[in-house]
Amino acid sequence: MLTRTMLVAVLASGATAHVAAFAKGMYCKGGNNASMDDPNNNVPAVPLNDLPFEDFWMQHDRGCDKVPPPNGEMLDLPA
Repeated sequence: MLTRTMLVAVLASGATAHVAAFAKGMYCKGGNNASMDDPNNNVPAVPLNDLPFEDFWMQHDRGCDKVPPPNGEMLDLPA
């Protein structure tokens, strides 16, 4: 009989997805077009594999470094 943990592991092994946590203070939260807020964008969830550092950092390859969060919006990370 499979334990609950083993069952979850077996079911999760077939899942292949890219996930991003949309939070206050993140770049490209509303998409990579600064003139339009698109809450249904998938820009942060696109994989960053096989990119050189200059494209990987701040997701430069898709323009996220040019779309910062609004002034005053930041994520509080309690210690």
